[in-house]
Amino acid sequence: MRTMIFLMLFSLTSSSFGSDRYQMYKCTVSELSGISEYESENFGVSNGSVDGDIYIIKIHDNELGFTNTSNDASMTMSYDKTSDTYIESWYTLSLNKKTMEFVFSVDKPNYSVDYRGSCQFSVPLHEECLSKYTKTDVCEYARNLANEMAPSLPMQLNQNMSLESIIAIKNVIQLVAQLHFDRTYIENLYASRGLKLSDFEAAMRKSVDNMCSRGNPVGAFIGLGGELRYVYRFIDGEQFLTVSKETCE
Repeated sequence: MRTMIFLMLFSLTSSSFGSDRYQMYKCTVSELSGISEYESENFGVSNGSVDGDIYIIKIHDNELGFTNTSNDASMTMSYDKTSDTYIESWYTLSLNKKTMEFVFSVDKPNYSVDYRGSCQFSVPLHEECLSKYTKTDVCEYARNLANEMAPSLPMQLNQNMSLESIIAIKNVIQLVAQLHFDRTYIENLYASRGLKLSDFEAAMRKSVDNMCSRGNPVGAFIGLGGELRYVYRFIDGEQFLTVSKETCE
């Protein structure tokens, strides 16, 4: 059941500007294109390679903060899903996060030009939130997941356990699970089978390890740099066990 929950919810992605966490890029213009002969004659610009301006781009959710460092001009642009670009009035910007190439287009009535170049990823405000593999904001990813899942809790997982709460703590997803029995019950049950409480603990740890099985999206989250933490407590409120999973080996 827990795996099913994560399969439904781990399709979330992260990336609204103005928060304390965002993706930041330093972008350099290296080429101009789309300039007409009239524009070249009247504005003194031409198509081709240039030693161009440097832009600072900050992306969060569906907004992009744009600053031209050469003149301090800035604006906030909104994401358009249809064109996969950020738009504000006469301006559009597209960024390929795989190749890190960008196109900043100006389409005014009397002037049209495409500023092309490449970007470098800059470290966001919270370094632990940055995935070293994909540059994903893992903290935002975790927070989105927690916000999506929380309204469905508490949730019965089986006759012996329910999932009570979920919270995102930076790059950690913490879940609290309540066992529907107390310590005395499980100790007596395991003793009757010739086992110890430590055997039960080992079984609980293995269930969390199974989150890393192939195809499970929880493993993908951990692989990005996230951490999964399960806190188990008995029915009387006593905390029993905390299991953290930081790597999938």
